[in-house]
Amino acid sequence: MIDPRTLPDPLPIEPLASPPDVDVVLPGSKSITNRALVCAALAEGQSVLRGALFADDTRAMLGVLDGLGISTRADETTATIEVDGCGGHLPGAGAHVDANQSG
Repeated sequence: MIDPRTLPDPLPIEPLASPPDVDVVLPGSKSITNRALVCAALAEGQSVLRGALFADDTRAMLGVLDGLGISTRADETTATIEVDGCGGHLPGAGAHVDANQSG
């Protein structure tokens, strides 16, 4: 693990030449799962979330994404969610969605 005290300040960050091809493993957390769902929904292309925690708030977020026109496929037995991202352009922008009092 990198010790942050050894990094230069400011830390230069170079733009990527192409989209990253990475796997990110989520811890079992509803808030992190929901944040990852939002990021995946706004990203371009398909994202696969593994290790997602399925709680009422997660199911509510999946319903919100569906209401906004974002396609998702969730499998609770494998804790996996596939999200077809919209590239930052929500198909259902302006739609009425119900978050079921999650939060």
